[in-house]
Amino acid sequence: VRDVTGVQTCALPISAGLRGWAGETAFEALETIGRWAQLNGDLEAATEAFERAHQIAATERRPILRIRAKHQIGIAQVLASGTTSKLSEARTLAAGAGAISTTALIDLQLATAWSVGQDLDRALSAARSCQQTASRIRHRRVEAMAWCVQGVISGLRRDPQGTQHAVGQAELTVPDDPEILLVTWGQARAAASLFVNDISRARAECNKGIWYGRAATQRAPRYAWGLWAILEIVGDPQCKAAVDEARAAGAIGSFNDGLLGYADAVVQGRDGHTQHASELAERASRKLGAYAPWWDHLARRLVAPCALEHNWGRPAAWLRSAAANFRRTGHDELAAYCQWFVALERGNG
Repeated sequence: VRDVTGVQTCALPISAGLRGWAGETAFEALETIGRWAQLNGDLEAATEAFERAHQIAATERRPILRIRAKHQIGIAQVLASGTTSKLSEARTLAAGAGAISTTALIDLQLATAWSVGQDLDRALSAARSCQQTASRIRHRRVEAMAWCVQGVISGLRRDPQGTQHAVGQAELTVPDDPEILLVTWGQARAAASLFVNDISRARAECNKGIWYGRAATQRAPRYAWGLWAILEIVGDPQCKAAVDEARAAGAIGSFNDGLLGYADAVVQGRDGHTQHASELAERASRKLGAYAPWWDHLARRLVAPCALEHNWGRPAAWLRSAAANFRRTGHDELAAYCQWFVALERGNG
């Protein structure tokens, strides 16, 4: 198994004497290695460690350990590609074992994963179910986060009242909690502003969320960090440290990688490295391709003025495509901006 630097450090055999206490010790070691690798963005090493842990749990017939390992495999898969099949398997195992608290937590993670996909109805249904279950068992943090997901979905659907209700409930459920406030401000409120093309307001909301996020003790891979970094890089030509801070704070996974890739492209373009900027943008687009198309179109809407100014990428073509998609999804303000940008670029050409 690789350590967090990527160096091969040890190989724990699955079949050579790992029984009883030795098997349990190996499981705990692999789980720790996997979590550290995941926190540091090495999802391949994390998955390898969690899969070995799962093999031990299955061999030893330890159902609780098997659920734990499958759960971790599922999280790594979501972060790597947005795919939820393994996490859904973990939920089935947890529900079958009567592990209500774990099932509620997995429901939250599934709802969060689906909230950046195209099936918002499924995401909303999962978030509501999770919120109700968590409320019943008094798992307040999960309940609050489930409200947060509902707030994000309302924002995507241009429902500001729904967003305000949901984030208000989240902040009442766990008051004055930096991790909750990071999400209510940096994801939910910011998404609501972004998807009506109020970029300056979204940036202010993200900054408020990140102010709370800097005090949060958990290094969860929140999407707020990726949104904040791209808004800061686009909004301030002197800002180059946002991407590094976001990564240090735990902005890992393909969704954050896509947003941070576009931010990196802006920095490279400003520095005159136009070919590299274009390559970074294409790579970022592929990362975001696993999610609902409006996220890639939104990122391109944000960076297009910088791309046009510094002559990299294909900003006019990007926003022609974005305008068509935003019209189909009812994001009228974003569609209008993209159409205006294309017309302006054509006039300048």
